[in-house]
Amino acid sequence: MPKSFSDIWGRRSSPRLSLKDSLKITIRGKLGLRKKVLEVIVALKKCTRLLNSKIASFRSMTARALNEAKRAYLEGDEERAKMFLNEAALVKRTEKLMCFLKMCLEIMVNRLEMTVAVGDVLSNVKPMLKLVKVMGPLVSAALPELQDHMIFVQDMLEQVCSEAEINITPTVPVELESKEAMDLYEALKLSVEKEAELGLPELPMRSASRKVRTS
Repeated sequence: MPKSFSDIWGRRSSPRLSLKDSLKITIRGKLGLRKKVLEVIVALKKCTRLLNSKIASFRSMTARALNEAKRAYLEGDEERAKMFLNEAALVKRTEKLMCFLKMCLEIMVNRLEMTVAVGDVLSNVKPMLKLVKVMGPLVSAALPELQDHMIFVQDMLEQVCSEAEINITPTVPVELESKEAMDLYEALKLSVEKEAELGLPELPMRSASRKVRTS
């Protein structure tokens, strides 16, 4: 049973892993990455729901301000009408920012869900991490209650990128690891070289498989 990943690969004199153990580590790593990506998706969807709620409340505020402005204008109070129009414009501008942030988060969720389905982690998550580093302060400034969620998302994406880079290592051994494997390799070389010298045709696979069955 292999030790932890860091114990195995963190030393210069690390033990050579068998193919079985290497595959175990890779599969375990992929499952860990998948779990982290799913946690990021859950956090982003929570942020999206909160943004939806805030957008709805801002739209209500805009509608109320416009109604008050209209009433003030009909009553002949232009100064009061202008005050409410300024308020409506400010709220509308904030609402547009919220809508833009929500759209960005929804795009990120879609890309991450595609990552879970396809498994191409680095090509999708690395650009997303850059976007989160830019968006995080904007989202936190617009909605301070989302700050912890955005910090969590950034931390998790950084972990995913780091672990994905570690796990993208060849797990199938490319060097011959035993005397038996070396003997087979030498026999294969001699066989191929002999066939090339004699120009013999390849044996049909069907007859070879029939011999195996009768033996």
